[in-house]
Amino acid sequence: MTSDSTNLLLSETDRLRADLAAVEEKNKQLTNRVKQLVITEHQLYDWRARLDSQVYTYRQLYELGKSLNQTFDLSAALTLANEFVVYELGFERSLLLMLNPAQTAFEVRALEGYYDDESMTAVETLSLSGNDPVIQSFNKERDHGMCLEHCDDVSLCEWRSRLGMNEYIVFALRQEAEAPLGLLIAGNTADRATYHTRVSPEEGFLGLANAASQIATAINSVNFYQALTEERSLLEKRVQDRTQDLHSKNESLQNALEELKLTQAQLVQSEKLSSLGQLVAGIAHEINNPVSFIYGNLKHAQDYTQDLLKLVKTYQTHYPVPHSAVQKTIEDVELDFLAEDLPSLLNSMEMGAVRIEKIVLSLRTFSRMDESDMKRVDIHEGIDSTLLILDHKLNGKLGTPPIEVVKHYGNLPLIECYAGQLNQVFMNILANAADALEEADPGQITVTTEVCDGYALIAIADNGPGIPEDIRGNIFNPFFTTKPVGQGTGMGLSISYQIVCDRHGGSLTCESAVGQGTRFVVKIPTSLTQANTDTQS
Repeated sequence: MTSDSTNLLLSETDRLRADLAAVEEKNKQLTNRVKQLVITEHQLYDWRARLDSQVYTYRQLYELGKSLNQTFDLSAALTLANEFVVYELGFERSLLLMLNPAQTAFEVRALEGYYDDESMTAVETLSLSGNDPVIQSFNKERDHGMCLEHCDDVSLCEWRSRLGMNEYIVFALRQEAEAPLGLLIAGNTADRATYHTRVSPEEGFLGLANAASQIATAINSVNFYQALTEERSLLEKRVQDRTQDLHSKNESLQNALEELKLTQAQLVQSEKLSSLGQLVAGIAHEINNPVSFIYGNLKHAQDYTQDLLKLVKTYQTHYPVPHSAVQKTIEDVELDFLAEDLPSLLNSMEMGAVRIEKIVLSLRTFSRMDESDMKRVDIHEGIDSTLLILDHKLNGKLGTPPIEVVKHYGNLPLIECYAGQLNQVFMNILANAADALEEADPGQITVTTEVCDGYALIAIADNGPGIPEDIRGNIFNPFFTTKPVGQGTGMGLSISYQIVCDRHGGSLTCESAVGQGTRFVVKIPTSLTQANTDTQS
């Protein structure tokens, strides 16, 4: 082997050794990284376990808060709190001391945990005066809690034997900077209990602090509730003592209140009707103009159509064999059908225009915006306009049968009245009758008018299910309704009664029996001015 070959081989060997060293170094780094990742994984696992424990604790604290907020019994609230400290937070012993009524000492009110007979007796008799070192420490430092596992103060260390605990935490139960309402003490015994996985004071400090805050809030709520209950009892007694003296005044105020409610409802209803009347009159006016234009031009359109059809017929007579293009157009437009259907189409448009004109007239008649004062009017026109407005209810739709309207109009003179208000009465009664006949087949409404002894009688009867006797006595009362919520205000018949009786000096009565229909009778004087004169005289 030559020297060059030897040198080349040595060079390659050195390179391979260097690469091997680099690989070993890389492998060592990866091994260290894996070890770090394993350590991090264990740390994450520990953190997750701690986080799960904290989440569980806060959930239990939330449940404790809900339970405390739902009780107004102080003993029950304290028992709940102690059970939470022992069975949820993991302390071996828990007791609550509350300031006695004389506010001279803190005395045991509740205790929970693992006690023997001797320690139970010692704790139950425990009482702390205001001179106790723990109490003075809380009042002086305003501390929220003290962890007394390792204590050099002799007086504080004596607590270990008094409480039977080797390590413990004391929390003052107070709101903000106020004096303590009580003390929450939680801790563990000197012996390690194998039957209980207990928590150290450091581990349970945060959960216990939250529990103490909730207990203090609950105590304040209970005290406030008890004070409120006592105050309420005193007020009830005072009210009961004065009830007899104020009975007559209360009746007078009640009557005034009912009258005020009715007046308010009438004012609201009157305002609504006034706004509705203005709206209806405006809509009627706006509709009337274009409808009049359409109706006025329909006659010309009919004449023009007849002239054009006449011209086409003349062409067909003199040119029986038209050009092929003309013949094709005639077939495409179906000239024979068009000539037959176009007059019918214009007639239908004319009928629709006439119908709209009647509806507009009925709306104007019903609103009576130009007749808000007392005036002589044709009652039949008001009834007819109301029926036309209610046509959508009477003709039936969506599977409901139509309602037949039978009119027996007498020879009524022009009646002096408030026409708009009287039309409202007819609307309320007829609308109620139509609602009562939704399921009736056949449904029938009969309107009868006549004059009797200077009064106009308008009877509106239906063949519906009728009104039970226990309901019939309340139908004219304000806010009384048998309709579902949102479908009736209970003011229609009440306001109708006021319009007929108070405004017109008449009467409104109802005759009904279950299964025999309902009949409303409106009775008003033919001359309202004369009726008022007769009443005054």
